[in-house]
Amino acid sequence: MEDLNGLAVAGIIDSLISFAIIGLIVLLVGTVLMGIIAVWIALSIQRRVATRWLRSASNQVQSITSRLSSAIVSDTFKDLELGFKQGESQRIVSDLQQAVLSMHQQADKLQKKVEAERVPFLAIVLPLYRCYKLKREVRYFAHQVEPVLRDLDSYESQDKHMRQRSRQAKARLQEISEILQKASDSNGSATQKLHQKLIEVKEAAAQADQLTAFDTHKSREAWDNVFRSLDALQVSMRNAYKN
Repeated sequence: MEDLNGLAVAGIIDSLISFAIIGLIVLLVGTVLMGIIAVWIALSIQRRVATRWLRSASNQVQSITSRLSSAIVSDTFKDLELGFKQGESQRIVSDLQQAVLSMHQQADKLQKKVEAERVPFLAIVLPLYRCYKLKREVRYFAHQVEPVLRDLDSYESQDKHMRQRSRQAKARLQEISEILQKASDSNGSATQKLHQKLIEVKEAAAQADQLTAFDTHKSREAWDNVFRSLDALQVSMRNAYKN
């Protein structure tokens, strides 16, 4: 009887040990599976982040390259190559052209560098770091490009403004000339003096117009003088014909 009881107890102990071992194995397998899933999720997130950074860097470089390409074929640089820029304007535009050409080459190299970067799925840290570093490099390059393109835009805006002032001055000169022509019969002496002043202003406007065509940077002061002379001439006309 005692032997039977001993066998029963031993059987129970063996069963408990078996269950414990099985439970431990299940726990270990579950832990390993959870670990594998966690690593897979981490790698997937890393790859998505790195891919997003690369896409952002690529888009930014393409945008910069497009803007630089447009600047290269701008009328401002064409005028420089045709010899229509002189003096200070020639120096400014020439410096801008060299900067744009150099940056366009840098942008092309940077784009190739971005396109050559790959994000392997099983890599853990290094590819993510390379993509982050590349994104920062592109951003830094963009910060270098912006002032150059801004200076070019500023010069072109000034050039456009000076040409607009040229048209405004010619319109006012034409208007004054017509008024003097009509007034020549009623006040010949005063008209003759005003007509002489008009000739002087026309000559100054012609010189300013020539500066606008070849040296926009220098033409600002010339047009300021022309418009001051026009204002003074119109004041003299009002005084001469107020009666």
